[in-house]
Amino acid sequence: MKRRKEIKLKKIIIIFVLLLIIFLLIPEQTSFENYEEMHVKEVKYTDGGALVILSNNYHEFSFYTTKEQGESIEFGLYNKSTKRPLTHDIFVSSLRKFGISVSNLKITKLIEGTYYAELTLKQFIFSKKIDIRPSDGVAIAIRTNAKIYVNKDLVSETNQETSVTPQTLLY
Repeated sequence: MKRRKEIKLKKIIIIFVLLLIIFLLIPEQTSFENYEEMHVKEVKYTDGGALVILSNNYHEFSFYTTKEQGESIEFGLYNKSTKRPLTHDIFVSSLRKFGISVSNLKITKLIEGTYYAELTLKQFIFSKKIDIRPSDGVAIAIRTNAKIYVNKDLVSETNQETSVTPQTLLY
């Protein structure tokens, strides 16, 4: 009787471990159906910060950020270096040391004047999305040659007049 319980318990543990392994091996599904691929066109500076302009052959998308974030994006874009590494450089260096690559950046939504983004990281066969500010995501994406995607709804919103200004955005 005791032997049967041990065998049954072992089977349950084996099934649990197999299910856990399968769950971990299945990569997160990423759909780009409602997204447009874009690249950094330029960074313009204002009294209140920086305007980051992303574009492709058809549309432009822009968002405001701090002057420092704008500079970090430009440093990555033009492969400029500083005497000491910037935060984004350290982050990318750390990812590389642990064998993690950046798959893509998706700017996903705008809620109450704040844009949201997801950075997809990959290590071996594992893939995970992390919440990130678009400015940080762009600075990291350009340093890793990761593709940048913007939700099509956001692109159409910014092609029209919008109330999003440096004063209404949270950095």
